[in-house]
Amino acid sequence: MIKLNLEILIFALILLIGSGFLGYLIDYRNTLESIKRNKKYYYWKLKNKFKSKSVRQKELERRIEKLA
Repeated sequence: MIKLNLEILIFALILLIGSGFLGYLIDYRNTLESIKRNKKYYYWKLKNKFKSKSVRQKELERRIEKLA
């Protein structure tokens, strides 16, 4: 009886750790996708800003390198 309870406790602990790790991985992936989207948005925003004003191309490239 005690051995059975111990096995159930170990199994429950493994499930708890596994589900926590899976949640962490899903959150990490969503964070990476969000960072990629934001980079594309800011790159587009920066590019449009320099289209409207006549600024040297080197300045645009320097700011893009800073962003990346």
